[in-house]
Amino acid sequence: MEKERGITILAKNTAIKWNDYRINIVDTPGHADFGGEVERVMSMVDSVLLVVDAFDGPMPQTRFVTKKAFAHGLKPIVVINKVDRPGARTLTSMVR
Repeated sequence: MEKERGITILAKNTAIKWNDYRINIVDTPGHADFGGEVERVMSMVDSVLLVVDAFDGPMPQTRFVTKKAFAHGLKPIVVINKVDRPGARTLTSMVR
């Protein structure tokens, strides 16, 4: 079921080159059941991109991963995805 829905259970990574930089991108599971995997990855990264769907808004796992990032002294960069989707919420409606 997880594969059908595109849910990450283990962290997956890829790398890109930009100018003289190598940027490693790690996708972590967001669910609290996989907290150990999230903790492991958070201890290895320099920054966090937090992707939020503009239609569905922040999910329960969004708060979980954000707390982990703050606990590791990271400052997440928030990316709002799917803003062009009909019914997408505005940023002000997502921020509480």
